[in-house]
Order: sequence, then structure tokens, then C-alpha cells
Amino acid sequence: MASSGGSPAIRLTALDGLRGIAAFVVASMHVEIFLSHGPSAIPRAHLAVDFFFLLSGFVLAMAYDPRFASGLSAGRFLTRRVLRLAPLYWTGCGIGAFALFAQAGVNWPAAAASLGLNLAFLPSWFAFSLDAFPVNMPGWSLFFELVVANSLFALFWGRLQGRTLIILNVLALLVLLHVIRTRGHLSFGYRREDFSLGFVRVLFSFFVGVQLYRLRERLPHVRLPALALAVVLALSFMVPLTGRAGRAYEAACVVVLFPAIVHLGSQARELSPRVGYVLGETSYALYALHVPLLLSPPVQAVTERLWPDGAGWHTWFQVPATAFLALISWALVQVIDLPAQRVIARRYRRERTAAPAPAPAAG
Repeated sequence: MASSGGSPAIRLTALDGLRGIAAFVVASMHVEIFLSHGPSAIPRAHLAVDFFFLLSGFVLAMAYDPRFASGLSAGRFLTRRVLRLAPLYWTGCGIGAFALFAQAGVNWPAAAASLGLNLAFLPSWFAFSLDAFPVNMPGWSLFFELVVANSLFALFWGRLQGRTLIILNVLALLVLLHVIRTRGHLSFGYRREDFSLGFVRVLFSFFVGVQLYRLRERLPHVRLPALALAVVLALSFMVPLTGRAGRAYEAACVVVLFPAIVHLGSQARELSPRVGYVLGETSYALYALHVPLLLSPPVQAVTERLWPDGAGWHTWFQVPATAFLALISWALVQVIDLPAQRVIARRYRRERTAAPAPAPAAG
């Protein structure tokens, strides 16, 4: 999942709010899985990741298409993206490493190597864990977004235009539909055994988001309340269909429903911009931090004492528990991320001031 990722001057608070809802859904799913040790009561929560990929493609095209057209280099873009995502992600890795090394019988050399790889946004293939990112599990989607999608977007921006982008998205759609038909769902990419399938998810949704932004002027303009879109998005993760109907529903979400929500969200009427702003600022922090926090020894000790092996757990605990994680995430945004981003912004301002003025055009 990406943070807002765009220019500070380009901020759509309705989309911020939608991203916050998706992050809350993912965190709520993991609260139940890791604290009650049972299946989630939100059957389609995994689709929030596909929504993140789509929204990221849209927002980054909005923020960076003009900059690439003006000569922004791929290296500078990717550096900014790493600096935007790293502080909170590395904080989560630090908490996750503490939880990992506190486990009895952990393979220390393999865990240390995994820590190094995960800090670099790279997957670990050491067999002590089923997850590709055992130090901070949500890192798998950051790998696919940052290392895969963002790199392709930056390196081939000039070629991924018009008909070429349409062909890429059609091919990705065909592969995606085949994978949904054979596997029955889109919940894959985070474990070593199905990690390669994550390429399918990100390449389709991210570049559909890019294309959606570039086609926005040709699409219908309808100003709906942001709250209505938020309700539709939240309910879309709750649909308990199975079998062929479930496969068709997941395909419809990523191909039709989510693009429609993002397009409408980009022009929605926002009644409370402050709410959207807070949800947007908290969303990435919540996503990057919630699993390490849930697996940390203090949280595990408390929950094991209250609900040993999940006994006595009720699903209505999810909301206050997730809200508590969101509150911690918001606090860490203030303490870690905002100061780090201010330092980074000052550095880039100094570089622009120190850079020589461009030579005037000939003639």
C-alpha cells in the first residue's frame, strides 16, 4: 500500500478517506486473525490491497505525469518514493524484529538475513517462515508497489502511454482473470509459495489506476458525497459469496467497482475535509505498523491472558482494537514520519536552491 505519495499541492481528501477505510479493514482483519487465532469475519478484506494498488497508480500519475514530462528522472522519483515510505515501514520492521527475535527457538542467522532483506523492501526466502516478509508482513505489497510497479512506471513512463498502456492492461486482465478462475480468489502474493502471483495483482491494478487518471476527462463527471462512496467501499469487503459467484465478485471489484469508486472519489463532495485528511495521514502508518504491533510480545502477552487460544473472543472487539492501533499509528506519524518528511523536504529545497540555473534555450 502506498501513502499519498503525491505532491503536497495535490491532495484529494475524499481519496484520502477511502484509503483510510481500506487500511482500517486490513488492520481489522489481522486483529481477528492474530488475536483470536481464527478466520476473519471480513471475507473480502484482502481486496483492500488491490484497491491500494489502483489508488496508488491514479495518485502517482496525477502527481508525477507533469513532472516526468518536464524532465524528472526515474532515479530521483524512486529516491523520493523510498524516502516517503521508509520511515514508518522501518519503524514497523524494528518492532517486528523485536517480536521475531523474542520467539523461542528462532533461527537467528536466517532471521537476521531476513531482517536485512526486508529492510531493503526485498522478500526473504529463508525457510524458517512461510511469509516472504516475516519481519513486517505488509512489506510484501510495498515490494510489489515500490520495487515493481513504481520502477516500471518511472523507467518506462515515456513508453507506457496510449495504446501501449491499454495493451498492457488488457494482457494483465486476462492473466488476472485466469488466476482468479484457477485459485478461486485474489488472496495471494504475501507467502513464499505464491509470491510470484503478486506480480499479477500489482501490474493490473496499478496501471489501471494510471490509465484511469489519464482518461478521467473522457469519463462521466458525477459529484457524489464522499461518505456514500466510503460506505460502498466498506460494504464491498463484507460480501460473503463463495464458489463461482465469489470469483465473479472479486473480478468485478477489481475491474469495475474499485475503478468507479476511485474515479468518483476524485471528484466527490467532501463534507469534512479534516476527516479525510486524518484518515489519509493515518492509513499508511496503520498499514505499515499494525502487524508488528499485533505480534509484539506485550500485545501478545495481554491478549493471551485475556483470551487464551482465542477463547472468549468476540468479533465486536475488532473495532476498538483496530481503533487503538490507529491511534498508535497516528501518534507515530507525529513523532516519526512528519519530522522525517520535514527533514527530507528541507534537504530537497537546499538541493534545488544550490543547483545551477538551466541554460537558456538556443535561439
